[in-house]
Amino acid sequence: MNNPNISNQPISFDATFGLDNSSLTIPDLQPNHFIYENDDNHQIILIPTLHNQVGFSKIAEYVVTHLKVDCVATELPWQLEHEMDFALNRLPIPSIIHRKNGIKSNEVTISQIEAMDSYIIHPGESIFWLAYVSKKNNIPVKYLDYWLPNMPNKLEIPIDFAKLSFIGWKKFFESTYSSLKLHYSQPIHIFREKYMIQELLNLSKENKKIIFICGAAHYPFIDYSLKMNQFLIQSEEVIPDSYKTVLDENYDTKFEPNDLASPGWNISDIHPQSLHLHTGDLPYQLNKFIEDPQSFDLLEAIRNLYFESENTYHSKFDDNVSPANYKRLFQYLRNINKLKGELIPDLYSLVIAAKGMVDDDYAYEVFRYAIDYRFRPNPQNKLDREIKLIPDKDQDNIIKLAFRRRYKRPILKKFYQDNDKDEFDPIPEEKYPGQWREIWDELSKNGYVSYPPEDIFIEKYFNYLRKRLNEIIMEERSTTIPFQSSLEDGIDWRATTRYLHENKIYVKQLPRTQSEIGAIVVQFIEEERLSMEYNYYSSLFAEHELESHISVLTTKPGDEIIGPGITRVKYAAIVSQFPPSGWPILIPQTIDDFKIRLIYTAMRMALTKIIGYISEKPPSIAQINFASTNGFRLIYLPMGQLTKSSLHRLRTMHLLADRSLRDIAREYIGF
Repeated sequence: MNNPNISNQPISFDATFGLDNSSLTIPDLQPNHFIYENDDNHQIILIPTLHNQVGFSKIAEYVVTHLKVDCVATELPWQLEHEMDFALNRLPIPSIIHRKNGIKSNEVTISQIEAMDSYIIHPGESIFWLAYVSKKNNIPVKYLDYWLPNMPNKLEIPIDFAKLSFIGWKKFFESTYSSLKLHYSQPIHIFREKYMIQELLNLSKENKKIIFICGAAHYPFIDYSLKMNQFLIQSEEVIPDSYKTVLDENYDTKFEPNDLASPGWNISDIHPQSLHLHTGDLPYQLNKFIEDPQSFDLLEAIRNLYFESENTYHSKFDDNVSPANYKRLFQYLRNINKLKGELIPDLYSLVIAAKGMVDDDYAYEVFRYAIDYRFRPNPQNKLDREIKLIPDKDQDNIIKLAFRRRYKRPILKKFYQDNDKDEFDPIPEEKYPGQWREIWDELSKNGYVSYPPEDIFIEKYFNYLRKRLNEIIMEERSTTIPFQSSLEDGIDWRATTRYLHENKIYVKQLPRTQSEIGAIVVQFIEEERLSMEYNYYSSLFAEHELESHISVLTTKPGDEIIGPGITRVKYAAIVSQFPPSGWPILIPQTIDDFKIRLIYTAMRMALTKIIGYISEKPPSIAQINFASTNGFRLIYLPMGQLTKSSLHRLRTMHLLADRSLRDIAREYIGF
């Protein structure tokens, strides 16, 4: 089987709105950290971050591995130090820390998670990743935040890492001032920031150089407080003057939290295929980040997502995604991002692009790769409970798509479901290994039959092909005449434009003829790609006058068993004769040229002297001469002009070992 050649594809994915000349790259965030120093030469390195953005995890990795520091401080509650340490030691396996009585069901909506006192620890959250990398490098990690019950919901800042990379921190704070001002209206946040800055100042007395990571919403107050405590910023000043009033007002405010004991906490696993509902980036991007944090690139990960999906797509269907398809796909993503005002495409856009520019089967592989987080606990590392995240009903985080797959197709797939199995329309399983093959071997001794719903589709599609081929013949025989009293078969715009100086309208006359196509050849595999697996020559007789005789070259029946006495075969080529007459002729094996073998078969079966030929490459001059020497004419229809999804369905056929199996076949074929 041929492997798709994706290494040298000329792909351009310009998702930068022209802000950067090099596609598939996002500039590093500059500055990505801020250095404060006092008179005693004690340094505090601040890393403001946006939560659930893997781009900041990369920055955290870089800072820890390239700067020699004495201590790392994080915006994590000190009351949960034991639970946090346990969860961080499990990374990259994700965990959720929650109250013992907080989560009662194993399925929890996103809004419930956000409303609860819970923490989902995963590599895409830079605070967790910084703590994890620091521990790996034997750097002490301190938790400076103060846990309080009934914490207000997280502040949603409508900007992503990619945008911030272009506009910089100063413009970010200028553009989000109104949103961040709401943050300071919460006394709890002011208390937390004052508590963290006090702990940070205490740490700085004991350690020469400290890294502190916190959410971007906390950064202005931390910056202000450090300056009030004689720390001077050594890097670029990014807090706008508009913040001064609100920072002055809140610096002296008092807030005393209720002295409540921290509740008991549990740690549970997260269902890996539901993690994408919480993370700001796709689980696939997290996989790539963990593989190589230093060289990770957001857009390059999206490119690889499509290419890896193509490998699976190719192995299942022996089909590739052409460079032209890739070009249209990335063009679509760029355009849809411009309409949304985004830089990084979301999951829905990625799947829709693959669905529209290739087909549903490829889109399904893209979807499965995108949501699959591959770092899962082994049996020894599993926790007592696994929690599955689900979207809220009638909310933006629920997305539904129908995947019209060419094989077993569930009616509807929901993005948050476990896609290891078809939950809507499950395929029955064997009672014991080898059961289905035993049924096939026993019943197929007396021959086999086709599956009627596929027969109906095949005949409808061949009827469509005959119409398309007949249109080509009629177009060749059409005549152009000046308009007199009738538009005939429509205005001939080409002739009208050519003779515009005559001030006349030219119309087209098509001959009134019936279909003259004597036989049709559909060649799916070109000779250079014809492998040994296509070694079965067969002919199928029409069961009634509305079916055609066909001669085929396929994979061997029985090689792929998909149900009890049900096998799936793939066509390399089909020769069809309609209406059925005489006997179908087997495709000969003794002729070297594959196209000539198919043309010869069609000539033997044809009812007229015109043969329709559909393939990726047109017949050569020698092949056309072979047909004309024998009194036949070839009408070529490029396969690229036909719908790819329909061709895929035409190319796959299911055979049943006995007519009695037709009643149960749909459970396994899904057609």
